Amino acid sequence: LWSAGATITVYNHVVDGASAQGHGGVYALFAGTLTSISSTYKHTTSQFNGGVVYATLKANVSLDTVAITDVQSEKGSGGVASMSDQSALLIKASHIHRATSHVNGGAVSLSSLSSASGQHLQTVDCTSKDGGVIHLNNATLMALFWNSRGGKATNSGGSLSASNEATVTMIDSILVDSDAVIDGGHIWLNGHNGGGSNSSTDSSSTNSLALENVTLKQGSAERGGALYAASSSILHDGTCSIENNEARSIEGGGSLYLSDSIFVRAPNKTLHSSLTGSLATNGGAVTAVGTVLLNFLTVTNHFTNNSGTI
Repeated sequence: LWSAGATITVYNHVVDGASAQGHGGVYALFAGTLTSISSTYKHTTSQFNGGVVYATLKANVSLDTVAITDVQSEKGSGGVASMSDQSALLIKASHIHRATSHVNGGAVSLSSLSSASGQHLQTVDCTSKDGGVIHLNNATLMALFWNSRGGKATNSGGSLSASNEATVTMIDSILVDSDAVIDGGHIWLNGHNGGGSNSSTDSSSTNSLALENVTLKQGSAERGGALYAASSSILHDGTCSIENNEARSIEGGGSLYLSDSIFVRAPNKTLHSSLTGSLATNGGAVTAVGTVLLNFLTVTNHFTNNSGTI
């Protein structure tokens, strides 16, 4: 389905095996609105962006109680959805299994001031180059009750990658068993313009991440087993748990690798977040590079071959 400016609502839409030589394996929206309710999408493919839906030019997409399995963008971004040019995505009470993108965002890719809200979202075994599940570039994400397992990035950000003034809020969410070949087992943040671990050294832009009652568990990467952040600001609410993560390289950061970034408790909070069971050659729990600020963290049971906790 291709649309320019229309308003479309589909119920109980079952699609198996659709493919597109361009963008949008099932839907391509140029402005307009799409709402899909209680639908199923399987084995859909786009050659470029958006294995299920491609949306641009301020389009609005709502996926409510959908099941998505084995979808991909072959040469582009967003195995499920690719959103650009101030488009907005709402996805709630939905399951995404084995979504794949060969560029950014195994499930969802957001760029150019686009936004997404995920509510009661389950993602399993999603894969991409950057952002195994979700990738943002100059975009905004709100994730509420997001449960992710088995996110995989062949570059950085096993479950989530964000760059170039991205804003992310995660509430009551759990990321488990994520892996990145390079940086950020669960989450990779880089305020610099661009994507991937070798992006520009221009530090003029900054990402922001807010974590409220979030668990990052059993992540692994070369640097930052749970989280890698450069030129970024992370606020936690004192109830976050970062458990049993591993950094494989000598640069370390079993839980956190922070470069010119802050990881601090939000104002008016009273508890301590925890780093538990980190493993690294150096920086068993944290590796800090440049100017770094940390506070209100309880660190226990870290393991390191050389240097200590930080």
